[in-house]
Amino acid sequence: MLLTSIQNSYGQKYFSVIDELKTELDNPELSADDRALFNTEIAYFKASVVTMLDKVSAKFISQSESVGKQALDIYKLEIGDRINPTLQRAKERMARISNQLTEVSKTKESYVQQRDTLIMAQDVIRETNLADIFQTYLPDSAALDGLNLTNPKKEAIKQAIQLVKKLLGVLSTAIKYSELATARNNLDKEIDKLTQAIAGLNSERKLAEDTLGDVLAVGEVNQLRMVALKEIDLVASIWKQSTMSLGILKNSDFTKDDVAALLNRYKVHLEVFSSDYHNVLLT
Repeated sequence: MLLTSIQNSYGQKYFSVIDELKTELDNPELSADDRALFNTEIAYFKASVVTMLDKVSAKFISQSESVGKQALDIYKLEIGDRINPTLQRAKERMARISNQLTEVSKTKESYVQQRDTLIMAQDVIRETNLADIFQTYLPDSAALDGLNLTNPKKEAIKQAIQLVKKLLGVLSTAIKYSELATARNNLDKEIDKLTQAIAGLNSERKLAEDTLGDVLAVGEVNQLRMVALKEIDLVASIWKQSTMSLGILKNSDFTKDDVAALLNRYKVHLEVFSSDYHNVLLT
Protein backbone atom coordinates (compact mmCIF):
# COMPACT_ATOMS: atom_id res chain seq x y z
CA MET A 1 0.00 0.00 0.00
CA LEU A 2 2.81 2.43 0.86
CA LEU A 3 4.74 1.56 -2.29
CA THR A 4 1.66 2.10 -4.44
CA SER A 5 0.99 5.42 -2.71
CA ILE A 6 4.51 6.63 -3.46
CA GLN A 7 4.40 5.44 -7.07
CA ASN A 8 1.21 7.48 -7.59
CA SER A 9 2.53 10.67 -5.96
CA TYR A 10 5.29 11.97 -8.23
CA GLY A 11 2.89 14.59 -9.61
CA GLN A 12 4.10 14.36 -13.21
CA LYS A 13 0.86 15.72 -14.61
CA TYR A 14 0.98 18.70 -12.26
CA PHE A 15 4.63 19.47 -12.91
CA SER A 16 4.06 19.24 -16.67
CA VAL A 17 1.47 22.00 -16.38
CA ILE A 18 3.72 23.99 -14.03
CA ASP A 19 6.59 23.77 -16.54
CA GLU A 20 4.31 25.01 -19.32
CA LEU A 21 3.14 27.92 -17.17
CA LYS A 22 6.71 28.85 -16.24
CA THR A 23 7.64 28.81 -19.92
CA GLU A 24 4.82 31.26 -20.57
CA LEU A 25 6.13 33.50 -17.78
CA ASP A 26 9.42 33.82 -19.68
CA ASN A 27 7.57 35.71 -22.41
CA PRO A 28 8.56 39.41 -22.00
CA GLU A 29 5.39 40.52 -23.79
CA LEU A 30 3.15 38.93 -21.17
CA SER A 31 0.79 41.41 -19.51
CA ALA A 32 0.82 41.96 -15.76
CA ASP A 33 -2.66 40.45 -15.43
CA ASP A 34 -1.68 37.34 -17.38
CA ARG A 35 1.53 37.02 -15.39
CA ALA A 36 -0.44 37.20 -12.14
CA LEU A 37 -2.90 34.63 -13.47
CA PHE A 38 -0.09 32.23 -14.42
CA ASN A 39 1.52 32.62 -10.99
CA THR A 40 -1.83 31.86 -9.36
CA GLU A 41 -2.19 28.76 -11.51
CA ILE A 42 1.34 27.62 -10.58
CA ALA A 43 0.52 28.05 -6.89
CA TYR A 44 -2.68 26.02 -7.38
CA PHE A 45 -0.93 23.08 -9.02
CA LYS A 46 1.86 23.11 -6.44
CA ALA A 47 -0.83 22.99 -3.77
CA SER A 48 -2.19 19.89 -5.51
CA VAL A 49 1.25 18.29 -5.21
CA VAL A 50 1.30 19.21 -1.50
CA THR A 51 -2.08 17.49 -1.09
CA MET A 52 -0.61 14.32 -2.61
CA LEU A 53 2.37 14.50 -0.29
CA ASP A 54 0.03 14.93 2.69
CA LYS A 55 -1.74 11.71 1.71
CA VAL A 56 1.57 9.87 1.47
CA SER A 57 2.58 11.23 4.88
CA ALA A 58 -0.73 10.12 6.40
CA LYS A 59 -0.22 6.59 5.07
CA PHE A 60 3.30 6.44 6.50
CA ILE A 61 2.01 7.54 9.91
CA SER A 62 -0.83 5.03 9.81
CA GLN A 63 1.43 2.16 8.80
CA SER A 64 4.14 3.03 11.34
CA GLU A 65 1.52 3.01 14.11
CA SER A 66 0.17 -0.30 12.83
CA VAL A 67 3.66 -1.83 12.76
CA GLY A 68 4.32 -0.56 16.27
CA LYS A 69 1.08 -2.13 17.53
CA GLN A 70 1.90 -5.44 15.86
CA ALA A 71 5.34 -5.38 17.45
CA LEU A 72 3.75 -4.79 20.85
CA ASP A 73 1.34 -7.69 20.27
CA ILE A 74 4.28 -9.96 19.41
CA TYR A 75 6.08 -8.83 22.52
CA LYS A 76 3.08 -9.54 24.77
CA LEU A 77 2.44 -12.92 23.17
CA GLU A 78 6.02 -14.04 23.68
CA ILE A 79 6.49 -13.20 27.33
CA GLY A 80 2.98 -12.60 28.66
CA ASP A 81 2.90 -15.90 30.56
CA ARG A 82 6.23 -15.23 32.32
CA ILE A 83 5.64 -11.78 33.77
CA ASN A 84 7.14 -11.13 37.18
CA PRO A 85 7.52 -7.88 39.15
CA THR A 86 10.95 -7.11 37.74
CA LEU A 87 9.84 -7.79 34.20
CA GLN A 88 6.71 -5.70 34.73
CA ARG A 89 8.79 -2.74 35.89
CA ALA A 90 11.08 -3.13 32.88
CA LYS A 91 8.10 -3.14 30.52
CA GLU A 92 6.61 -0.09 32.18
CA ARG A 93 9.93 1.70 31.89
CA MET A 94 10.14 0.86 28.21
CA ALA A 95 6.58 2.09 27.64
CA ARG A 96 7.26 5.32 29.53
CA ILE A 97 10.41 6.04 27.53
CA SER A 98 8.69 5.22 24.24
CA ASN A 99 5.81 7.56 25.09
CA GLN A 100 8.25 10.31 26.03
CA LEU A 101 10.17 9.80 22.81
CA THR A 102 6.95 10.04 20.81
CA GLU A 103 5.88 13.25 22.52
CA VAL A 104 9.30 14.88 22.34
CA SER A 105 9.68 13.90 18.68
CA LYS A 106 6.25 15.36 17.86
CA THR A 107 7.16 18.59 19.64
CA LYS A 108 10.46 18.80 17.79
CA GLU A 109 8.73 18.17 14.47
CA SER A 110 6.29 21.00 15.23
CA TYR A 111 9.13 23.37 16.13
CA VAL A 112 11.05 22.44 12.97
CA GLN A 113 7.99 23.20 10.84
CA GLN A 114 7.52 26.54 12.62
CA ARG A 115 11.18 27.39 12.07
CA ASP A 116 10.84 26.48 8.39
CA THR A 117 7.95 28.95 8.18
CA LEU A 118 10.14 31.72 9.61
CA ILE A 119 13.06 30.80 7.33
CA MET A 120 10.77 30.93 4.30
CA ALA A 121 9.59 34.41 5.32
CA GLN A 122 13.18 35.58 5.85
CA ASP A 123 14.09 34.28 2.39
CA VAL A 124 11.19 36.21 0.85
CA ILE A 125 12.24 39.37 2.71
CA ARG A 126 15.80 39.08 1.40
CA GLU A 127 14.69 38.29 -2.14
CA THR A 128 12.24 41.20 -2.34
CA ASN A 129 14.22 43.80 -0.34
CA LEU A 130 11.23 44.41 1.92
CA ALA A 131 13.52 45.75 4.64
CA ASP A 132 14.53 48.60 2.32
CA ILE A 133 10.89 49.43 1.61
CA PHE A 134 9.37 49.11 5.08
CA GLN A 135 12.53 49.59 7.16
CA THR A 136 12.11 48.58 10.83
CA TYR A 137 8.73 46.82 10.77
CA LEU A 138 7.30 44.02 8.68
CA PRO A 139 4.45 45.09 6.39
CA ASP A 140 0.97 44.23 7.64
CA SER A 141 -1.56 42.22 5.63
CA ALA A 142 -2.95 45.29 3.88
CA ALA A 143 0.51 46.46 2.85
CA LEU A 144 1.46 42.98 1.67
CA ASP A 145 -1.66 42.71 -0.47
CA GLY A 146 -0.61 45.91 -2.22
CA LEU A 147 2.79 44.51 -3.20
CA ASN A 148 3.61 42.79 -6.47
CA LEU A 149 4.32 39.44 -4.81
CA THR A 150 3.02 35.99 -5.56
CA ASN A 151 0.46 34.57 -3.14
CA PRO A 152 2.85 31.96 -1.68
CA LYS A 153 5.34 34.69 -0.76
CA LYS A 154 2.65 36.88 0.80
CA GLU A 155 1.28 33.94 2.75
CA ALA A 156 4.76 33.01 3.95
CA ILE A 157 5.19 36.44 5.54
CA LYS A 158 1.64 36.51 6.94
CA GLN A 159 2.13 33.10 8.55
CA ALA A 160 5.46 34.21 9.97
CA ILE A 161 3.87 37.32 11.50
CA GLN A 162 1.20 35.24 13.25
CA LEU A 163 3.82 32.76 14.41
CA VAL A 164 6.06 35.50 15.87
CA LYS A 165 3.10 36.93 17.77
CA LYS A 166 2.36 33.49 19.20
CA LEU A 167 5.96 32.62 20.06
CA LEU A 168 6.94 35.97 21.57
CA GLY A 169 3.55 36.93 22.98
CA VAL A 170 3.49 40.13 20.92
CA LEU A 171 0.19 41.98 21.27
CA SER A 172 0.81 44.86 18.88
CA THR A 173 0.01 44.58 15.18
CA ALA A 174 3.47 45.83 14.17
CA ILE A 175 6.20 43.21 14.10
CA LYS A 176 9.87 44.18 13.88
CA TYR A 177 12.25 42.34 11.58
CA SER A 178 14.42 41.71 14.63
CA GLU A 179 11.52 39.90 16.32
CA LEU A 180 11.42 37.49 13.38
CA ALA A 181 15.08 36.66 13.97
CA THR A 182 14.52 36.42 17.73
CA ALA A 183 11.66 33.96 17.26
CA ARG A 184 13.79 31.85 14.93
CA ASN A 185 16.72 31.87 17.37
CA ASN A 186 14.39 30.81 20.18
CA LEU A 187 13.13 27.92 18.06
CA ASP A 188 16.71 26.92 17.22
CA LYS A 189 17.49 26.73 20.93
CA GLU A 190 14.36 24.71 21.68
CA ILE A 191 15.11 22.32 18.81
CA ASP A 192 18.65 21.83 20.12
CA LYS A 193 17.28 21.07 23.59
CA LEU A 194 14.80 18.58 22.17
CA THR A 195 17.51 16.93 20.07
CA GLN A 196 19.56 16.45 23.23
CA ALA A 197 16.49 15.16 25.06
CA ILE A 198 15.83 12.63 22.29
CA ALA A 199 19.45 11.48 22.44
CA GLY A 200 19.15 11.08 26.21
CA LEU A 201 15.90 9.15 25.91
CA ASN A 202 17.40 6.91 23.26
CA SER A 203 20.30 6.18 25.60
CA GLU A 204 17.84 5.51 28.40
CA ARG A 205 15.82 3.25 26.12
CA LYS A 206 18.98 1.36 25.24
CA LEU A 207 19.67 0.79 28.95
CA ALA A 208 16.06 -0.28 29.45
CA GLU A 209 16.35 -2.74 26.57
CA ASP A 210 19.52 -4.16 28.11
CA THR A 211 17.79 -4.54 31.47
CA LEU A 212 14.83 -6.22 29.87
CA GLY A 213 17.16 -8.57 28.04
CA ASP A 214 18.81 -9.52 31.35
CA VAL A 215 15.44 -10.24 32.95
CA LEU A 216 14.21 -12.41 30.11
CA ALA A 217 15.40 -15.97 29.76
CA VAL A 218 18.03 -15.67 27.05
CA GLY A 219 17.69 -18.29 24.37
CA GLU A 220 17.99 -18.54 20.63
CA VAL A 221 14.29 -17.96 20.03
CA ASN A 222 14.25 -14.97 22.37
CA GLN A 223 17.32 -13.47 20.71
CA LEU A 224 15.73 -13.81 17.30
CA ARG A 225 12.56 -12.21 18.64
CA MET A 226 14.48 -9.21 19.99
CA VAL A 227 16.27 -8.77 16.67
CA ALA A 228 12.96 -8.91 14.87
CA LEU A 229 11.42 -6.33 17.21
CA LYS A 230 14.35 -3.99 16.72
CA GLU A 231 14.04 -4.35 12.97
CA ILE A 232 10.35 -3.54 13.21
CA ASP A 233 11.14 -0.56 15.42
CA LEU A 234 13.72 0.61 12.88
CA VAL A 235 11.22 0.30 10.04
CA ALA A 236 8.60 2.22 12.03
CA SER A 237 11.20 4.87 12.85
CA ILE A 238 12.13 5.26 9.18
CA TRP A 239 8.48 5.60 8.25
CA LYS A 240 7.90 8.22 10.95
CA GLN A 241 11.01 10.08 9.78
CA SER A 242 9.57 10.16 6.28
CA THR A 243 6.67 12.31 7.49
CA MET A 244 9.13 14.91 8.79
CA SER A 245 11.02 14.88 5.50
CA LEU A 246 7.79 15.27 3.55
CA GLY A 247 6.73 18.11 5.84
CA ILE A 248 9.98 19.99 5.26
CA LEU A 249 9.74 19.40 1.50
CA LYS A 250 6.17 20.62 1.11
CA ASN A 251 6.96 23.84 3.01
CA SER A 252 9.81 24.66 0.62
CA ASP A 253 9.85 26.00 -2.92
CA PHE A 254 10.16 22.43 -4.18
CA THR A 255 10.73 21.30 -7.73
CA LYS A 256 9.86 18.14 -9.62
CA ASP A 257 13.37 16.83 -8.98
CA ASP A 258 13.08 17.53 -5.23
CA VAL A 259 9.86 15.51 -5.00
CA ALA A 260 11.27 12.67 -7.11
CA ALA A 261 14.50 12.50 -5.09
CA LEU A 262 12.68 12.19 -1.76
CA LEU A 263 10.07 9.73 -3.00
CA ASN A 264 12.73 7.60 -4.73
CA ARG A 265 14.64 7.30 -1.46
CA TYR A 266 11.64 5.82 0.35
CA LYS A 267 10.56 3.85 -2.72
CA VAL A 268 13.91 2.02 -2.73
CA HIS A 269 13.59 1.40 1.02
CA LEU A 270 10.12 -0.12 0.57
CA GLU A 271 11.20 -2.26 -2.38
CA VAL A 272 14.11 -3.68 -0.38
CA PHE A 273 11.85 -4.19 2.64
CA SER A 274 9.24 -5.97 0.51
CA SER A 275 11.88 -8.19 -1.10
CA ASP A 276 13.38 -9.15 2.27
CA TYR A 277 9.93 -9.90 3.66
CA HIS A 278 9.05 -12.23 0.79
CA ASN A 279 12.42 -13.97 1.07
CA VAL A 280 11.73 -14.66 4.74
CA LEU A 281 8.34 -16.13 3.88
CA LEU A 282 9.91 -18.40 1.26
CA THR A 283 12.49 -19.71 3.71
